[in-house]
Amino acid sequence: MPGTFQSRRALTIALTVAVAVSLPVATWAIVGRSQASTDQAATQSLARASAVYEQMSATVQAAPSRQHPWLVGFDKEVVDPRPCPSPDPAVPCDLNANFHLGGYGLGPTRVATGPLVDGSGAVEHIYARAVAVSNTHGQTLLLAAIENQGMFAAYKQGPFGLYDIRQQVSQDTGVPIESIVIDTDHSHAGPDLIGLWGGVPVSYLQLVRDQAVKALDTAFRTRVPAQLRVGTDVPVVPDPTTGQYVPGTATPGEYFDHSQFSADTGPSPSAPVGTGYRDDLVDTQLRVLQAVGIGGRQLGTLINYAAHATVMDGGNLGYSADWPGRVAQATEATLHEPVAVTMVADVGRTQPPRPNSDAKCDQPQHPS
Repeated sequence: MPGTFQSRRALTIALTVAVAVSLPVATWAIVGRSQASTDQAATQSLARASAVYEQMSATVQAAPSRQHPWLVGFDKEVVDPRPCPSPDPAVPCDLNANFHLGGYGLGPTRVATGPLVDGSGAVEHIYARAVAVSNTHGQTLLLAAIENQGMFAAYKQGPFGLYDIRQQVSQDTGVPIESIVIDTDHSHAGPDLIGLWGGVPVSYLQLVRDQAVKALDTAFRTRVPAQLRVGTDVPVVPDPTTGQYVPGTATPGEYFDHSQFSADTGPSPSAPVGTGYRDDLVDTQLRVLQAVGIGGRQLGTLINYAAHATVMDGGNLGYSADWPGRVAQATEATLHEPVAVTMVADVGRTQPPRPNSDAKCDQPQHPS
């Protein structure tokens, strides 16, 4: 691939550390925070990202060159639920008694209390993140990741499903619908758009649909000439100092990702004869695609990794993208780029390790 960079291991190591540092999310605390400050922080972040891309689109001729043979664009749009009661009667509210988080158990047991706020006071936001990549033949691939528990292709309540989003974006951009791929990060602290855990209001389905379309359309519209750099690595558990966890609660050097199951050797009550199926095998590879524009400006990074977004446990009531969102944020900050996109690969029953980050874990005034 043109523009493949030689320092790819440096990038993937940085991202691996970002994954590791994001894991002690169980220490996050839910505290009060005004909706005004939450909205202001999100608006400022998006404004900065938008300004970068709009400036580049205005000053760089959108035509590939030998040195920059691709056209690439990124965008992210907030999909935070709107608070209730709504400060504006004309705007529907989403975050009410019918807004549930999904991913643990079954049934409407986890009504969201608002955004997750970490110990430093940083307010969590959830996004629809998108990237557009076009080659010299004019063929485009549009990818998006929406930070929630999961979504259906279609909904009885209206045209709010993944297929509806793809249809609208195809109509807006001319990109064939089969070249538009959307996933969710499967966060177990994410809004339940599936409905197995209580669901969300129809107004929120509409909001997610509109913001996902906007992210994909904007990524396509703001494409600029770019090089693409690729890298892979197999993350392993770091030492306690690097990972910021209590020694002895994880094994340094073991695969960061592992299966909850072992090989099916049988016999068992459900399988008198073992199938030999290797349920213990998981995809441990971290894959990275990074776009660099003219002048060396970082445009964005696409990250692909197969691990359940279950760092936040079932007692959490604050909405969050879990580790995929934290890794995207860490990547943006570390590489000084406006947008990173984390697309979770096949997770099955794969899990990241959950080492304790507090020696007095579960004691009064300490996180679980």
